[in-house]
Amino acid sequence: MKAHDPRLQLTAFAHYLREHGYALGYAEVELMTRIAAALPLDQWPRLQGLWRAIACGNQRQWQQYPELHQAFWFAHRLRGSVRSTGLPRKGRSLPEVVQQLHAQLQQTHSEPRASISEPPMLGLYDDQNSPLGESGTDRQRAQGGASRLAVMHQQDVSAWWPDQIDRLEPLLEQMQRRLRKQLQRRLQQEAARGLLQLRRSLRAALSCGGELAQLRYAQRLRRPPRVTVAVDVSRSMETHTHFFLRLARAFADVMDARTFVFHTHVSEVTALMKRRSPRLHARIQAMPLGLGGGTRIASSLHALLHEHLGQALRRGDLLLVLSDGYDTDEPHRLAEVLSQARGRGARIGWLHPTATVPQSAAIEQAAPQITRFLPIHNLSSLTRLPELLD
Repeated sequence: MKAHDPRLQLTAFAHYLREHGYALGYAEVELMTRIAAALPLDQWPRLQGLWRAIACGNQRQWQQYPELHQAFWFAHRLRGSVRSTGLPRKGRSLPEVVQQLHAQLQQTHSEPRASISEPPMLGLYDDQNSPLGESGTDRQRAQGGASRLAVMHQQDVSAWWPDQIDRLEPLLEQMQRRLRKQLQRRLQQEAARGLLQLRRSLRAALSCGGELAQLRYAQRLRRPPRVTVAVDVSRSMETHTHFFLRLARAFADVMDARTFVFHTHVSEVTALMKRRSPRLHARIQAMPLGLGGGTRIASSLHALLHEHLGQALRRGDLLLVLSDGYDTDEPHRLAEVLSQARGRGARIGWLHPTATVPQSAAIEQAAPQITRFLPIHNLSSLTRLPELLD
């Protein structure tokens, strides 16, 4: 992508909105770019309203968007309290960006037929030397509506480049919303069930002349499961740590989970998870526990059960361990610790960063104690997270 490409300005605008809490992904940026390219030049002021409908997800964002739009594209008119740090000082104004997009579109249509067999990927990264780009072979493989985002969904997290982490936030925001809806729906279904109370139903029928107009049920009080998340931040998990920490924060947001990190020791980071900070990884790195040590899973989980949770882990609760399963403790110790958790009636979910179940000796012995193994190695695998609630 060339330095004068207007798509750089649109990408910077998307980053700016994400800094203010907007869940914008590459699909939204692509749509915003296509709208700008399709709109007549003399109607560019309409972009504020059109982009507002795409970017905003709640009332607060809807009210805030006009000020952010003006602050980014017309910084010389800036008023109010929006943050302007990092705004491009020498970039094009919005009318210039729209004009340049139209020029690119006309140039594309004027090229020979052979050169336009591949549709222009407006708004997406086209540098073929970058892993974010897509070669001609990849485009042929993605015919039928597949996009670069679909390719990323299948790509292993360990193969991501740092630039791709920017795409993680809006996708996990969507996953959080789906998980929250599924949890609420499940609790509502549980509340609708119950045992028919015939005596109460007949007594209530007296007020209706003996007609059983409404049946009475005894409803169980159903509470959402308490969730505890333990994230392995050892050296062997280095390439997955950022992804798993952000996933743990999703559980903290949706299910009010207590969150711990461990390698040779365990430490609680629930308070950090509740902060909406993009520097979560750096904050945990700065803790005395740090990141990237050895791995003592059994010892860490033992300390978690007996020193941190105590009697708080009870029947119906869910313990999620996010780890590759490679333990330097004696292999049998992990099974012993997990059996203690199962003895309290808790369920154990093991989320691993590989497509298959880890083959370590500790995991092989502990497998009977684990309720469910779930691979979390790419974005597509996140769709299976609701299975943990079953």
